[in-house]
Amino acid sequence: MELSELFRSWEDDLVNEAVTELRHARLQHYIADGEGVTRERVGLFIGRALECFSLRRAEPMIEHAEQIARERHAAGYDLFEVQTAINVIEEALWKRILSSVEPDELAHALGMVNAIFGMSKDVLARTYVSLATNQETPRKELDEILDG
Repeated sequence: MELSELFRSWEDDLVNEAVTELRHARLQHYIADGEGVTRERVGLFIGRALECFSLRRAEPMIEHAEQIARERHAAGYDLFEVQTAINVIEEALWKRILSSVEPDELAHALGMVNAIFGMSKDVLARTYVSLATNQETPRKELDEILDG
């Protein structure tokens, strides 16, 4: 089974685990938004990550991270809240990979996750800084890493 197909088979469990962990993180805005909104957002983020894994392209996540940054910044979220949410999703995926992926595929699987999630956090942070300072920040492309 392709890694992207394996990741897709975990989608519902990843959403459930991430939502549970976000509840434990007690992030002010995520609590205020409620579990339904959080579940929808986590599902959308995971869906974008899975799209990137399948396509081996970063653009869907770049666009999504920029949109998240604009929306959450406008809503008054602290950057650390959104970064924490992404970290929680990433950790849920790492746990599954480490317990399920064959040893000869681990480096590639973890590399894909690290590339997409690292890039999403970078884009999110740079977009937040741009919004806060009214200055553009340069964008980096990581598609070459995903082509592994």
